[in-house]
Amino acid sequence: MILLLGTPGNESIRHLSSEMAKIEQDYFILDSQRLFKDYSFSYCPNRNDGFINNGFRTVALSKFSSAFWGQINVPELPKENASTPGDLEVVDLNERLYQQELNCSLQTLLNFSRIHWCNSWQAFQLHKTKPIQLEKAKALGAVIPKTQISNVLPHESVCSASSQSGIMKPVHAGYMTQAFDVQHDPQTLITESCTNVDLIKGFPFTLQDKVLGQNIRTYVIGEEVFSGLIETKLLDFRSQSAEEQIVHRIQLSEQEKSLAQKIRISFDMQWTAIDWIRRKNGELVFLEANPAPMFIGFERLTSYPITKALMKLLLSRH
Repeated sequence: MILLLGTPGNESIRHLSSEMAKIEQDYFILDSQRLFKDYSFSYCPNRNDGFINNGFRTVALSKFSSAFWGQINVPELPKENASTPGDLEVVDLNERLYQQELNCSLQTLLNFSRIHWCNSWQAFQLHKTKPIQLEKAKALGAVIPKTQISNVLPHESVCSASSQSGIMKPVHAGYMTQAFDVQHDPQTLITESCTNVDLIKGFPFTLQDKVLGQNIRTYVIGEEVFSGLIETKLLDFRSQSAEEQIVHRIQLSEQEKSLAQKIRISFDMQWTAIDWIRRKNGELVFLEANPAPMFIGFERLTSYPITKALMKLLLSRH
């Protein structure tokens, strides 16, 4: 049986569940946000097994051969543990303790070693610390942009991160990404982007060289490598609507394909989408490796057999 992590409405989950139904492959959709609200979960370390029940069926954890990670949400607090009038400080502490217990229990499931995770909990934690991703990729031989992570960025720091122009973005997420030049105070940009001035005081963010060139995305699925050149004039091509996207199939060099595989393996991933920029001199610059990338639009635009490769990966442990 295949475990699909995400909401039933998630595009990737809906697509893969449909493909599995076509070949009569059994699957189980788990919405982690409802895990301890509408689902029952149990784990016994003595037996290295447990179960999940969604109200209709009970499945032993050991029955899941593989798991596809489409979307993970923090489990919701049961209503009886939600805030109630009274000592707000005590209520807040209790809520944080409850939430911590829910999160730790979810992580117990996500670290169950008998499942072939696509991808692992460790891979997702690494993606949350993108500066460490960059450091690891550089150690593997990748070229990375000049990057600085800090919550205190005087003007001199901007110059050290970029001699001409750069981008500013959060440490993990891609929202609020903006371009700047060395004459522009990045703190002003953040203030302009956020109406809550108190929120941005001491807020950590990333300053990075603005790398000029072609946007390239590479899907590495097991031993398969699919690359496409993305036409865009935007700072972040993911901001484009599906109707605006144009992607051309391309081939990386054997050395670049080998680097992509090294990154996938070193980042503890079974599959990933790597974002690069190809400079005019041909140099390939690594930006990030996503452990749960969207793939349906890319597959539609390129006709690459990404779904087939993912199905092969998920069924390989049967």
